[in-house]
Amino acid sequence: MKKFIIHGLDEITAAPGSGKTYELQLNPESIKRNRAITMGANPGVDVAGEVVQYVGYGEQTLDLDFYIDSTGAIQSDRGDRYGSKNVSSVDVDLKELEETIYSFKNDIHKPRYLFVEYGEMNFRCMMTAFNVEFLLFDVDGHTIRAKVHLSLKAYVDIASKKPSPDMSHSFTIREGDSLPLLCKKVYGDMNYYLQVAEHNGLTNFRELEVGSTVEFPPLQR
Repeated sequence: MKKFIIHGLDEITAAPGSGKTYELQLNPESIKRNRAITMGANPGVDVAGEVVQYVGYGEQTLDLDFYIDSTGAIQSDRGDRYGSKNVSSVDVDLKELEETIYSFKNDIHKPRYLFVEYGEMNFRCMMTAFNVEFLLFDVDGHTIRAKVHLSLKAYVDIASKKPSPDMSHSFTIREGDSLPLLCKKVYGDMNYYLQVAEHNGLTNFRELEVGSTVEFPPLQR
């Protein structure tokens, strides 16, 4: 049976398997893949109202739910993962998942990029939500079943996105400025803020220094 695997990568273009890897114990209960098309409205000529036109592709997201279980009700090939009588195998699994998708890496100044593969599906992305519902516990209070929900967002390479402006901009940060809103102003899409932060070496895009200059690289057509 094909396994659902999440690869943690230090670079978005890195090959799967080159970094930390987490394999789901059970394949997801549900997978929801979302795609969008962005439309824009322009004033019509000799017509009432506005004309809606295609602008480009919008964001892609992936939501999935899966279980981690150590009750013995589910057959697993993971072997004995307790390691300690005071730590459940569910806790060990959750720690490994957290290190793969969520933990901050000092050398790249962010959590890892992700590459998800399952059957014919693959998805380069970053995690945007990581929620755990603890469902069952043993007599000592250790978790023996948990349900995990992940939200993943496709990582779009600024330089490779086709429907985009080919201009370069630099802005001096003023009070109240935010990177997502400046991206909306420059590119027409605020979803480029992570790439712009990386281009400028910003470790915290939420705390822009007033008076500093941020460069918005050109997008190739």
